[in-house]
Amino acid sequence: MNLSNMRSQCKRLGINYEKMSATTVENLHRLVPKTLIVSAGNTYIIDEETLHQSDVTAINYHNALLPLHRGMNAEAWSIYEQEQKTGITWHVVEPKVDVGPIVFQEEIQTLPDETSLRLLIRQAKLAFHIFQNNIEDIVNSKITFHEQQGNSSFHKIKEIPNNGYVSKYWTFDKTVSGKRGAHTKNRKKVIK
Repeated sequence: MNLSNMRSQCKRLGINYEKMSATTVENLHRLVPKTLIVSAGNTYIIDEETLHQSDVTAINYHNALLPLHRGMNAEAWSIYEQEQKTGITWHVVEPKVDVGPIVFQEEIQTLPDETSLRLLIRQAKLAFHIFQNNIEDIVNSKITFHEQQGNSSFHKIKEIPNNGYVSKYWTFDKTVSGKRGAHTKNRKKVIK
């Protein structure tokens, strides 16, 4: 979903929408115990003062199999690196970007004709499905945390694969979106 449409979508669903401001940050610093912050589809980095309050838990949706592709544009990096699989991760928010323990993680195959937008939509639907099916366990603190393991990469918001240019040295398969192998609809649950 286009973030510029977020306000109208929240209004339609009866969800309070608040744009990040100094007042909003002050409110985050005064949360009551047993508060769950759910971060999904935003670029705001939750500060330490908010995260270190007593009995406040924050979880974040990330569109990659962490610790790979921490940061921004994860779906584009997955396609650019011609990865056969990608996925989604729900993780605990820590003061550093996308490094917190994993709550849920699920793998999906990258389709042969995958585009960044299509992959982003598939990942968001999967993340919503996992969140919806586990909301009671999340709210009741009946979830298990797993430390991130494996190779890590990080991408800043200004970074896009190959600075947005196609290289004359790439193979046809790398130049064209996709052609990364056989199409498979199988999903593999990594962590639940």
